[in-house]
Amino acid sequence: MNEGAVILDRNGIILYSNQCFAHLLKLPLEKVIGSSFFNFIPNGFQTYFKELFGQGWEGKSKGEIPLQHRTGTLAPFSLSMNTLPLGESTGLGVIVTDLSAQQEIRDIKDLADRQNTLIEHQNQEIRRQDNARKEAQQMGIILESLPQIAWTTNAAGKSTYFNRQWYAYSGTAPAHDFSLDQFMHPDDAASAMEQWQYSLTTGQPFETEYRLLRASDGAYRWMLGRALALRNEGRNYPMGRYLYRYPRSAGVAGRTAAGEAASAPEIKSLAKPM
Repeated sequence: MNEGAVILDRNGIILYSNQCFAHLLKLPLEKVIGSSFFNFIPNGFQTYFKELFGQGWEGKSKGEIPLQHRTGTLAPFSLSMNTLPLGESTGLGVIVTDLSAQQEIRDIKDLADRQNTLIEHQNQEIRRQDNARKEAQQMGIILESLPQIAWTTNAAGKSTYFNRQWYAYSGTAPAHDFSLDQFMHPDDAASAMEQWQYSLTTGQPFETEYRLLRASDGAYRWMLGRALALRNEGRNYPMGRYLYRYPRSAGVAGRTAAGEAASAPEIKSLAKPM
């Protein structure tokens, strides 16, 4: 069996360590000497170790306890403690035995396995969030380059992003809190928002025409609004819900605020809203 050996002072500081103990913790020896032995004890076993530590200074003590590696993972060990003379003072000698392969410490090993699984899940979540941030940054670059107005919403339909074309068109600032229907022509808002709610509920594509107020001249311009839902099956959203929507609005050629009504001829082309 692999055995580490350390000497502690009365505060638990490691005065001496052999190379084996440092290897068991996956640390260089210089990182071990001078550190507190308590640093390697999981939070749930601190009280138990304090009891063993106190009993050791009274004479001898022995117990089984997990220690925490540099990576955060746990492994089960047996600790044997007894006092040692150190010149004019006294130290506490600790023999650390690796018990990973022994059947009698199955409960400690199970705890270590659960802790390791939790750490891996946390690492996976960190990687997922990092990937999501990168995706959002890439999507922002794409949406900012579009000549059309573009924005995103969450699954509930709340806006999470508008590109620069929107702010130039609406005259709003990024920190300004608003609802898109505030800028729609009163005759178009109810119908457009009804279709929008239907798309949010069903996940069906959204496409409709409506007029939006332009800040530069106070005129309403006809828009063709489109939205497509992107499924995100791998994340914790209920089935059928969507993380993002990517609507696009483009000025409909041949229409003006005072222009053609719903009977206008078939749309032939799209133009930028600016």
